[in-house]
Amino acid sequence: MRDVSYTKAIVTFVDLLGFKKTVNKKSASEVNNILNAFLKCMQDNYASHYEEAYKTPPLTYSAVFSDSVLRVTYLDHPINDYHPYGAVFHEVLALSHGLINLFPAGIMFRGAISVGDIFVDLENNKFFGPALLEATRIESEIRAPCIALSDSVIKANKDPKYVASQNTPEQEEGYLESLLAEGKVGSKGTKYRFIDIFKAADSEADCFEDWLWMIREFIFDGCKKFKDDEGVLRKYNWLKVQFNNYVSGLNDAAVHEHMGMGIADLRIR
Repeated sequence: MRDVSYTKAIVTFVDLLGFKKTVNKKSASEVNNILNAFLKCMQDNYASHYEEAYKTPPLTYSAVFSDSVLRVTYLDHPINDYHPYGAVFHEVLALSHGLINLFPAGIMFRGAISVGDIFVDLENNKFFGPALLEATRIESEIRAPCIALSDSVIKANKDPKYVASQNTPEQEEGYLESLLAEGKVGSKGTKYRFIDIFKAADSEADCFEDWLWMIREFIFDGCKKFKDDEGVLRKYNWLKVQFNNYVSGLNDAAVHEHMGMGIADLRIR
């Protein structure tokens, strides 16, 4: 009989905003391709290398149900005993890859990441535990289209057990911070650390200039299309502020060189 006990893991719960419209407009095959691309972009090749090298069980499991995605990456796993690889940073990096590729499909997102105990029974489709409850609770509080991190994630990233063997805890913290921002994204003005999609895309997106222009058009068109829908417009306006803040920090000469315009023209009015 299988042992029924909790395992420590990084748990991510993502709500795909506007997914209903995608389902209604596209065929099942097209929707499936979008979801497969999202999941594929989140594959962590670094961790997969060690799965293969040490012949260990899978490190990560994902499940999709309707407009929600659940992802579980184990921390209590042989890889972290054999060769700690920086599990928390690489998980956030893998999520960033997936999120960067949702915008081209016209899908925004909202979610949360936590670290803690979870039970996974894939054969019987069972997922439960304190970490999942924390992730879903935070996701329900978030009012901006972003992925928020619980304090448990920041704490686990500093845990010597999970710091990459070649890094110090300070280096690991710096790597994670390079992908994050902080803001009042909770329903009651609560501050959370969240994945800064623009900072992440700066180093991770293919053809970054094309991606940045595509995001600009996505936000601009959304603000125009939903100008009379206060709830949806609020999300696009939040993205607009994030976009303009990021663009304002770029080098004007470099923007001219790569995009043929200055920062003033790139900003969304």
